[in-house]
Amino acid sequence: MKLALPAPIDKKQLGLRTFVRMKTYKELKKEWEIPGKFLVVPGNEISIPIQNYGKEERGYYLHYNLFNIAANVPVPQHGSLEELTGEVIEIFNKHNNNNGSFLMLNHPFWRSWDVDPFILINHAEIKLFEICNSGSSYVPENWICSPDKYYDFVLAHRLTAGNGLVYVTATDDSHYFRPDQYNTILSPNKSWVVVNCRNEFTAENITKSMLEGDFYASCGVMLEDVSFENGTLNVKVEAEEGVNYRIDFISTKKDFDRSIEYKEYTLERSELNREFPLIREDIGIIIKSVSGTSASCKITDDDLYIRAVITANKKVRVSQSLYPTYQCAWTQPFILNGSEPNIN
Repeated sequence: MKLALPAPIDKKQLGLRTFVRMKTYKELKKEWEIPGKFLVVPGNEISIPIQNYGKEERGYYLHYNLFNIAANVPVPQHGSLEELTGEVIEIFNKHNNNNGSFLMLNHPFWRSWDVDPFILINHAEIKLFEICNSGSSYVPENWICSPDKYYDFVLAHRLTAGNGLVYVTATDDSHYFRPDQYNTILSPNKSWVVVNCRNEFTAENITKSMLEGDFYASCGVMLEDVSFENGTLNVKVEAEEGVNYRIDFISTKKDFDRSIEYKEYTLERSELNREFPLIREDIGIIIKSVSGTSASCKITDDDLYIRAVITANKKVRVSQSLYPTYQCAWTQPFILNGSEPNIN
């Protein structure tokens, strides 16, 4: 099918000034969508700067995505991370059409591990967050922890609190699309999700699969299959010639140390200092590691969950702090009494 050229940009010249009208979602959908092949789905990122908050009046940023909501929504202005998150959830619930919408927490590590993990632990309504975002960061690599350790901390405490699983995504955070900007940190085609969209290719079916964890996140590694059957997580890589792979299976035991201790982390830029929960060594343990393109690992009765991270020895196109140096993929976590989706 031949892709039609987009309609001309609507411009108006008044004296020496040129005005450009941004196109609406309906216009873009009509121009670009190809049924069954390419979807145009509306979304809204709520970006909330939090100034002079907490200890030593530090600054924070809170970013949420509302997926498949075609509406202008108010941006909360004042409050704590907890209070603002509650307002965002209320906004989402008001505009959620229950037909293909979801709420996602964006890059909790930007700028300086701005989102306390208990925001995700305490809010079962948040089903997704970005473990991999190719935008910039202001802190050294693994300064407080790695994104994976953050995730395991959230999973362990969220499951023991009875708030269910939370799934992870990877995104470009694309800002620039010109060819000469292809190798910048905010360019496209660096991170994505691969979704097992069952039945018709629609936003509703994509959302259903994502909210059930029937997808994986990637910054380069592609998977041929992920399945969880009879308590065993099976992973098979769509191998690239000349590239080697390692498959790490990760879990946290049910008897992990649940005590919470906050620690002060400091940098030269004092506004980026953070007081953050200490993530103990018994959280997020590699229980099995296999070099190769396929592997399986069985969850045991004392495991809270099982998930896998697949890493290639091929570097990513553009790398920076808190974005992987080597291409990898993340499966979603599975639990013994959970659903058992298959990605084919």
